[in-house]
Formats: sequence, structure tokens, C-alpha cells
Amino acid sequence: DVFQSYVCTSIAAMILGSSIYGDEGIVYPLAVLGFGLLSSAAGSLFLRLGGRRIRLSVYSGVYASAILASLASALLSMALFSSLNVFYATLTGILAILLLTHVTEYYTSPERKPVKAIAKASGTGPAVNILSGLSVGLEGTAFPVIIFSAAVLLAYFFEGLYGITLVAVGFLSIMATFISMASYGPIVDNANGLVTMARMGDNLRRTMDMLDSVGNITKAICKVYAIGTSALAQVALFSAYLNAAHLSALDAASPKTISGMLVGGVLSFFLCSLIIRAVSRAAYIMIREIRRQLNGSKNGELRPNYNRCISISTKAALRGMLYPAAFSIAVPFAVGIFLGPEALGGLMAGNLVTTLPLSLFMCISGAAWDNAKKYIETGEYGGKGSSAHEASVIGDTVGDPLKDAVGPSLDIFINLIGTIALISATSIFSQ
Repeated sequence: DVFQSYVCTSIAAMILGSSIYGDEGIVYPLAVLGFGLLSSAAGSLFLRLGGRRIRLSVYSGVYASAILASLASALLSMALFSSLNVFYATLTGILAILLLTHVTEYYTSPERKPVKAIAKASGTGPAVNILSGLSVGLEGTAFPVIIFSAAVLLAYFFEGLYGITLVAVGFLSIMATFISMASYGPIVDNANGLVTMARMGDNLRRTMDMLDSVGNITKAICKVYAIGTSALAQVALFSAYLNAAHLSALDAASPKTISGMLVGGVLSFFLCSLIIRAVSRAAYIMIREIRRQLNGSKNGELRPNYNRCISISTKAALRGMLYPAAFSIAVPFAVGIFLGPEALGGLMAGNLVTTLPLSLFMCISGAAWDNAKKYIETGEYGGKGSSAHEASVIGDTVGDPLKDAVGPSLDIFINLIGTIALISATSIFSQ
């Protein structure tokens, strides 16, 4: 999903840049993204500054990469445009991702108030745990959306529509740093599983639990980063779409625009329904198979068949992709062909408005439930085996498909809508 945003943003920035600045407008976003990769590589050298303080180490790498990428974009802005306005628009995106990192850490860290509140609520049962997690997820959408809105307004002030695309370019300039952070979480998670299965010492298990908790935070940060890149890529594609469809603006009072916005707004909810249903169906089949194998192995009638479980999950995943992929491609084309460019522009806008907060809610609430469980497992509120722990496990089970299946799917979905709309503008409406 991040790579898709990377490509979509590059295309949108080059299309708008070429129409405003010519070749310099094409070269600048590509050069910023290229130097951003080098900045991320150099920033990784700063990870050791935190020593044994893991969170400080993570932030050291992020801030070092951001500073280096900012310096590179400032030099490029002066070299290509003899002005810093383009740099200011890019810097807005870089600052936005730094703010988002801290907001996500606040709502998903076991050391912060929201996760502790979920853990405390677990003592009264799973229902209150789930309600508390839902409230944290809903609250956690507000500040990221405000940050996105402020970044878009500032960038437009500096460079107009081209500046809006450069917010996404700045956001993606340190992409490699966040991808490496995303890799950290699963590595530590699997290592923690090996330590548990090997029944190693308590000191090692406590250390691994601490690393695993930080891994959950980095995964949440990277999921929100992926959501942010998708949303800003959609904004960039929207700007490019208006340019390609020869629209100066959308008429909000037009029935076609309103219809497109309503359709675009409901698409993300329908997609969530399809994905959750697919996960539930796969889980039902998997649990039945596992129970069958467990009963058979107890009686000595059959041996565990791991391949059967892998086959069930793989087939369910592929089958569950079919309908979401089909309607994600078909609906924008149908709206564009039958209702025209205004309706398709409205669909893009409506889709962005609902998909962004919905995907943020899924990822933040899921990560908060997960870390609330981890917090209880450290010995708080009765520790493992307590009623609070049992309630937190149920909350975590609800949160896992939200943050690992639905949220990432919405990232891809929002970019797919924008890409198809841009293709429609260049192939259908230009004729």
C-alpha cells in the first residue's frame, strides 16, 4: 500500500509539476524522493543513539531522516526554482508525519492514558473493554485528520495545487525509515513466540515482552503512516484529476457531484463489510478444522495436518479478494461513464472523507486493544489468567482483523479509486 501511494504521488506530482513549471516540476518530486531514500539510509545510523532506550532509538532514526530529507529538499528547491516556496510545501508534509508519529504513539502506547484506560475497563468484562477500545479509536481519528487538513491548507498557501501534491511527496520522502520500522514489529513478534515455545527464562521473556510492546507501537505508527500516505496520495491524485478532466473546481450544489459524493462515502463501509465477512467465514472454517484435528489426535485417529490449515487460510484470502477488487474497479468506471467527470470527482472526494477516518479508527483501536492486553500481561490488574486478561484477549481478537485486514485494505482502496479516476479523466473525458 505504501509503494502504491509512492507511485500514485509521483505520477500526480509530475503531471501537475509539468503543467506549471515544465521539466523542473517533473524533476523536483523525483529528486526529493531519491534523496529521501539516502536520508533514510543515513538516518538508520542514528538508531544507536538511544542505547537501551528503545523508543528514543526509534525517534532518533525518524528525526535524523526527516532533517536530512528537509535539507536536501531545500537545496533542490533553490537549485531548480530559485525560491523556497516549493520547499515549504514539502516541509509541511515532513512535519505532518512527525506529528502523526507522536499522536499515534500516545493512543497506542501501554505507557499512555488511553491504553491504560482500556486495561482498567477490562476488569469489568469484555463488553466494557470493547466499548473503551472503540472510544479510543474514535477519539484517535480527530488529531490526525486535523493535521492532514492543516498540512493541505498550508501547502496550498505556498504553492497552490502543486503544493498539495508536494505534501504527499514530503510525507513519502522518508518512506524507507517507516518501512524498516514496520519490519521490526513482526520480527520481534516471532522472536517472542520462539522464546515462549522454548520456555526460556523469565528475564528473557520480560525483555521480549517489552520489545514486543514497542513493536506493536511501531506497527501502529507505520499503519497510520500508510493511511496518511494513501490519503495524501488521493489528494494529489484529486488535484491531478481536476487538471486532467479540465475542471477548475467541483460544484457542490450540483446533483451529480452530490450523488458521486454519497456513493464514494458509502463505498468504504461496504468494503469493510465484505472484508470482515470474509475474515469471519475463514475463521469459522479454520476453527472447525482445528477442532476436528484436535479431537482426532486425542483419540489417536489422525495426526496434525498443518498443510490443511494453510490451504484453508490461503483459499479464503484469495476468494475474499474477488468481490472487493471487482467493485473497487467497476464502480468508479461506471460513475464516470454514466454520470460524467463531476460525479466522479465527487466520488473521489466522498471516498476520501469517509475512508481516512474509518481506516484510522480501525488501526488505532486495534493497536490499543493489543497493547492493553500486553499491559495486563505485565502483571497489572491481575496479570495473565485473570478476568481482566480474559476480557482483553477478547478485545484483542476483535481488534486484530480491524488493524491487520480492514485498515490496510482501505489504504489500497483509496489509492485504487484515485488511480482509476485519473485513468478515466485521461482516456474518457479528454476525448
